[in-house]
Amino acid sequence: RCDAVAVSGSGGGRETPVKKIERFRAVAGAFPLVVAGGVTAATLAEKLTVADAVIADRAFRDNGRDTGEVEPGRIKAFLQEAAAEHKGGSAAPPAAQKR
Repeated sequence: RCDAVAVSGSGGGRETPVKKIERFRAVAGAFPLVVAGGVTAATLAEKLTVADAVIADRAFRDNGRDTGEVEPGRIKAFLQEAAAEHKGGSAAPPAAQKR
């Protein structure tokens, strides 16, 4: 069973361009779409205008790499942005809106 399709940038931790996400959305239609690379608190809102969800890891690390230490302040900033996006945006993600 497949619950979503993931799209990522050109390598681990590299930002996924919105144009690429839009191309995947055009093909995936209403099927859930997840951005799986390079999402930060600063880019979260933009990515969620096209995608349904994101996977974040390196955005929480002090050096932006998988070898860095997780910084609670980065997690907090990311979650605050996610909460603001949820309040300011639609109650349903893009895929759910198209069903």
